[in-house]
Amino acid sequence: MCVYDMKGENGHRFLLLVHATPWDRKRYERRITLAEGSGMRKVQTLPGIGDGAFFVEGVAGVISGKRYVELNGLKNAALRQVQADEAAALLKLILERMPKT
Repeated sequence: MCVYDMKGENGHRFLLLVHATPWDRKRYERRITLAEGSGMRKVQTLPGIGDGAFFVEGVAGVISGKRYVELNGLKNAALRQVQADEAAALLKLILERMPKT
């Protein structure tokens, strides 16, 4: 887990979580269920990224093989609302730069 703070801005930070365990597909599915659980938010699928990717206001995630990557706190960290295409670009970049297993 990495925490990225915006310099000089308390509370403006997001988390980058990378998990590599056999049960991470379950973690990915559970995160989508949790994001939609209240019925107030609709999860957007992000096609063409890893084995599956999603975006909901504040959170984006991707499953690729046995790795689950999540960007959390995007709503709090942003100076403006993060768009799905921006989250998709970040997830693609992360997957490209991750070491291959």
